[in-house]
Amino acid sequence: MIVSGNIGIGTPNPQSNYQLHVAGNNPAINIEELGTSNSALVFSRIGIGKWYILENYGSPVDNISFYDGSTASKVFQINQGGNVGIGTTNPTQRLDVNGNVKFSGALMPNNLPGTAGQVLTSAGAGAPPTWNAAATNVVATSESGANTFMTANNVVYNYSGGQVTITVPRSGTIVVQANANVVLDHVNGILKTLVLNIGTTNTDGGDYPNAILYDIPAAFPTFPTALQTFTVRKAFTVTAGTYTYYLNGLIYQGASGNDNFNYSAMEAIFY
Repeated sequence: MIVSGNIGIGTPNPQSNYQLHVAGNNPAINIEELGTSNSALVFSRIGIGKWYILENYGSPVDNISFYDGSTASKVFQINQGGNVGIGTTNPTQRLDVNGNVKFSGALMPNNLPGTAGQVLTSAGAGAPPTWNAAATNVVATSESGANTFMTANNVVYNYSGGQVTITVPRSGTIVVQANANVVLDHVNGILKTLVLNIGTTNTDGGDYPNAILYDIPAAFPTFPTALQTFTVRKAFTVTAGTYTYYLNGLIYQGASGNDNFNYSAMEAIFY
């Protein structure tokens, strides 16, 4: 059939800029493949197919894609179930892009744009990410020059002033370190054992893998003011919030009544 001019279906007055004008209530054009091949709407220029909108019979079955005739490749595809692929014919997510993504507007998980300086944090599989404060290191320090005596065996003593408080903006790790100077009163013939630890309360004796243990053998001569400096360190996994950590110690055995904390410098680092 050769027709010169515009064709109107459902209208006696096809618009002049359309070679085919279909009008009606809920008008539709049906392109039907009667076998097991593909159906297409082809956009050509001077007899050469440039772009195709394809309904593909092949795998995955019954997908629709935009096909670039100049490169003979699919550039955009929608599979059954609604997954959309750009640069891939096998999208595994609702939007699957093979290549770089550029955008000029806001990224809005759960319709939230976040605020300046925030970063996205994963909420795990199947959940949208959330906006949180940017990851920055936070440091808190404290010092004490008080004297706290450890007078009895196997009793946890918190060093007066031996604590550090830190506020962190997100989940992460806090590493607490204390340099502690301790006066030990040793008596010949008595084994003395000192234990130092970082605790979450002022009575927390901690755990031995993270503690400092120091022995003065019984055979050592009497020495009433043995000054020793120790470094004790412990890491804590945290969420956003404020935390206080304590320098605690005990004389496991050999307490003389004169053993005491003499000085400490504490530091808490969050990352």
